[in-house]
Amino acid sequence: MRKTALYIRKSTTTKQANSTMVQLDAMHSYCEGTLDVQETFEDHQTGRNLERPGLKSALSWLSEDPTRVLVFY
Repeated sequence: MRKTALYIRKSTTTKQANSTMVQLDAMHSYCEGTLDVQETFEDHQTGRNLERPGLKSALSWLSEDPTRVLVFY
């Protein structure tokens, strides 16, 4: 199975308090049996800000090995 990381982002607004859990559940279901989830990267901020340390970390992790996969919702 290919090494995989998940990336989730939640806005700081209170629109959907459980949105990160919904994202994680959906992505784990998608990966089940075919992708080996090793990491989860996460950001909690508004979409207006492009400074996303979780996404930067995820892309750095991804670039370390060309066979890795990044899954996002």
